[in-house]
Amino acid sequence: SAIAELDRKNAEFYTPDKKAAQIALKMIKELDRVALADRIDEADLEIGDIGTVVFVYKQQKGYEVEFMTLTGETVAVISVLPSQVRSIRDREIAHVRVIA
Repeated sequence: SAIAELDRKNAEFYTPDKKAAQIALKMIKELDRVALADRIDEADLEIGDIGTVVFVYKQQKGYEVEFMTLTGETVAVISVLPSQVRSIRDREIAHVRVIA
């Protein structure tokens, strides 16, 4: 089937070495959507929460990221290190949760 073929293609493309290389090649820039790789307890943010990069520090040493509700209300604007966020990947789907 077409879905099985797509899954085989993605499995081949996303081997660990190729996936790491693709992610490393994609530099995060302003207005990119990113996913949190670490919890940020003081902002009530969880791993996987999606934010928008609003500023990139020199030499990509960090980012300012805005996190919003689905209705557009800003929850937090925080500074993060590159290790605390990652690019959004193909074949990912967003998940909804209620915040405090």
